[in-house]
Amino acid sequence: MSRVEQNENKRRLLLASALEVLVEQGYQAMTLEEVAERAGYTRRPIYTLFGSKEQLALAVLEEQIVRVTVETIEMEPARTLPGMLEQLAQRHTGLTTSASFRPLYELQLALNSAAMRDETIRQELVRFLTAQHEDLVAWLSQICEATGQGFRLPLDEVASLITAGFDGLMNLGFLDPDYHKAELKYSLLMALVAE
Repeated sequence: MSRVEQNENKRRLLLASALEVLVEQGYQAMTLEEVAERAGYTRRPIYTLFGSKEQLALAVLEEQIVRVTVETIEMEPARTLPGMLEQLAQRHTGLTTSASFRPLYELQLALNSAAMRDETIRQELVRFLTAQHEDLVAWLSQICEATGQGFRLPLDEVASLITAGFDGLMNLGFLDPDYHKAELKYSLLMALVAE
């Protein structure tokens, strides 16, 4: 195996171990020693490949959010824009109310807090969120082309409103489950559809 392949293998093992520890113990209790031990390494590869606990956690979050995004974007297409938006609301709610999502939500909150005091983490989070936003805009554009229907606002603004609205409903939903419902997300989405 080449050095690049070895490093990629280490990276995958460390990310999988970090995810296990995060799910079991949460971000605050996660230690680099535990992550490294589960992967069969010392802490050194973590520092070499990621740099810090926060950057390792950010890599885990990115990997999991990308997985959720891919699952959502690859859903069976509906024939109408409202049909696609209903599927989006249901899929998002199903994924974010699952037991496996809660640790990711808590990790996101911890990284948001870390980004307020660590410029490197803030820049990495902004980079990742910008890429996610661009992917959502591209997906919305494909839906509009496929259905021949559109939104009241430019797609860039629609993507921002979807992200903010879904995040808000999800955050409130962890406090009161009545907010974390597909019906509310669908209503939000339909308010953006052009008549």
